[in-house]
Amino acid sequence: MSPVQPPPAATGHGVATLADIEAFEQAAPLDSRLPARSVWAMLEAAGDRHADRPALSFLPEGDPGEPAQTWNHGQLLQHCRRLANWLRAHGVQPTAGVAVLLPNLPQTYVALFGSQAAAVVCPISPTLGAAAVAGILLTAGCTVLVTEGPAQNPAQNSAIWQRACAAAALAPGLLHHVLCVGGVGGDGGLGMPAGVQVHDFELACGSQRGDRLDFTPAQDLQSPTARFHTGGTTGAPKLATHTQRNQVYLAWCMGEMVGFDPQDVVLIGLPLFHVHAVIPLSMGPLSRGAHLVLLGPQGFRHASVIQGFWRIVERFGATCFSAVPTVYAGLLQVPIADARVGSLRVAFSGSAPLARQVAQDVQARTGLVILEGYGLTEGTCISSLSPLRGERRIGSIGLRLPYQSMKVAQLDAQGRWLADCAPGEDGHLLINGPNVFAGYADAAQTAAAFAAPGWLDTGDLGHCDADGYHWISGRAKDLIKRSGHSIDPQGVEEALHADPAVALAAVVARPDTRAGEVPVAFVSLKPGAQADPAQLLAACRQRLDDPVAAPVQLTILDQLPLTPVGKLDKVALRARAAADHNPD
Repeated sequence: MSPVQPPPAATGHGVATLADIEAFEQAAPLDSRLPARSVWAMLEAAGDRHADRPALSFLPEGDPGEPAQTWNHGQLLQHCRRLANWLRAHGVQPTAGVAVLLPNLPQTYVALFGSQAAAVVCPISPTLGAAAVAGILLTAGCTVLVTEGPAQNPAQNSAIWQRACAAAALAPGLLHHVLCVGGVGGDGGLGMPAGVQVHDFELACGSQRGDRLDFTPAQDLQSPTARFHTGGTTGAPKLATHTQRNQVYLAWCMGEMVGFDPQDVVLIGLPLFHVHAVIPLSMGPLSRGAHLVLLGPQGFRHASVIQGFWRIVERFGATCFSAVPTVYAGLLQVPIADARVGSLRVAFSGSAPLARQVAQDVQARTGLVILEGYGLTEGTCISSLSPLRGERRIGSIGLRLPYQSMKVAQLDAQGRWLADCAPGEDGHLLINGPNVFAGYADAAQTAAAFAAPGWLDTGDLGHCDADGYHWISGRAKDLIKRSGHSIDPQGVEEALHADPAVALAAVVARPDTRAGEVPVAFVSLKPGAQADPAQLLAACRQRLDDPVAAPVQLTILDQLPLTPVGKLDKVALRARAAADHNPD
């Protein structure tokens, strides 16, 4: 096979307008720009080029003052090769699934990338219940599970091991091997069903060579490389299959748009079972020789990470990080004091809309302009991004990525395309391109996800302006239908966030016998702030143009519930709203 040619000299991080994106696309076809034909080949080539540079540092407690464990690119590659060789030596085939049920550990990266060299990786949230984990194992055909062993930290982490054992019991005969990070313990991995071989992760990897692979890895851009689960809070998670092309494209594109290079230091606080942390935020920088700093096993969910964040930035000279809106709201409560944070050049927000007030407050306090992006698991995480060099329009999710199409359309009752929308006209957001996933395990679910051939219905509503900037108005399923009126929760949440006492706000639907649904609000307050629910409601009504959109009730909570990724958990809030309601 002929070697991959180096990409053309033109780069994308100078993109400022839609016209720039179009010119970049016309300069060369996509396939001539992609750096490799597989995720492993991309990471291996970059690792070999930058072998002696730091690749990964780990703060075990997320504390800015604690000693960090650090691996260079060459060492990280060796660990990944050892795992890949072990998997093949134990009969794992290229199409088999390898499940990774771990918090944010250095071994998580080894498990993710080493598995992709040998098979198809399946990251799983450690917070999912045993039944959901078992369903994913069965659907993905996982014969190997990498998880925390009972010896890792018996007092704190035994719950993950117990959940893994329960999931294995619910999928009898499926798993052949379980690799235990932290050791198997004195009982030899007691709890796993009979017939499942339990191994020490470090000893298993140490038994294999790390200087090269003992097999030829996949080189087909269309072959599957990963299966990520979506959600899981409203029922059984769906598994989205990513091809090599999906992930190579997205990692390359992120590097182009942001201009990652070996001098970059990227802070990782988002969970490594999620596409956001794994692909654009890890593969993208690593493929350019950058340095990742892993902020403890729990990432941003650990209080010490939030409290010490600005000192972590100073210590490592961090240049980049990404967070969800709830994290930004939390960081606003942490004084920067005398920490030097001038190394930061770019920050991203995704997974949920960032309130305009939060974005403005972050910029006012830090000088840091947050680039909002948009994407979903089925789109390999990112479909649009605010331009690094161009105009940042607060509230917009930015311009589409190069080589990917994005449009707004009207759909029929069955979710099929009817007509494209004019600029400024609201409709359903559709995407088409090299980042669109190969499909779900269930063919019927895959068919239902596409509004037209090649055009994935994202499930989000919004519009595109005349300059190509896209704007999200909300999830189709989150719209509140009140007496025939469709209420966008995001606009109401913006009105609540404008109050100086409010830290976070969420608006959800509550069933109503007269109106069908009515909006209700939940807020948490900034530290030291005091507010009366009735006064907050009155102020919100004054800010809204439409009285129908005004919440009928507002509840102040100490903390709003979050999903494992850090998004506001509106499923939990809808359940609470319904349970608290006593109809007349």
